[in-house]
Amino acid sequence: MSEYIKEALMCIESNDSECLKNTIVKYGYRDGSVLPIQVLRHAFECNEIVLAMDLMERFKFDHLNDEQDPIIVSAAHHGNKKVFEKLITLGANLNALNHVKNSAVGAALFSKNYSAVHDLLDLGFQMRSYTGGLALRQAAWKGEFDFVRLFIVWC
Repeated sequence: MSEYIKEALMCIESNDSECLKNTIVKYGYRDGSVLPIQVLRHAFECNEIVLAMDLMERFKFDHLNDEQDPIIVSAAHHGNKKVFEKLITLGANLNALNHVKNSAVGAALFSKNYSAVHDLLDLGFQMRSYTGGLALRQAAWKGEFDFVRLFIVWC
C-alpha cells in the first residue's frame, strides 16, 4: 500500500476531511484527476457519506467495477439514492457482484440499510437475474420476509 493511501485512509478513519484534503494536495492530486478507489471505498466503509460524495464530485476513480470488490457493493452498506445515482453516472454497475457473490441489495439488506434496498430497486436493480435471485435467497435465509415479498413483486 502506498504512503498516500495509508495517509488518506488514516484521515478518513479520523473523520478529518481537512487532513484528507491536505493529503490529496500533498501527493499532487488535483480536482478532476484519478484517485485510487481504495480512498472512496474506505469513505463508504467508515460511513463518511458526505466525504464520499465530495470525493465523487471532485475526482475520478479507477476500477469502479472491480471483479473482486465493485464499489456499488461497498456503498450499499450505508449509501442512499443520491450516492447510488452518482456512482451510476460515474459508470458503476448497479448489478455487480463481489468476490463472494454478494450484490449491492444483499449488502444493504445485511447492513439493515432497508431504505437503500428500496432505492436500488427503484434505480433498476435486476431482480430477474442471478444477482436478484441471490438477494431473494439471502432475504429468506435471514427471515426478512417483507423483503422476500418485495423481491417477488419486483420479479
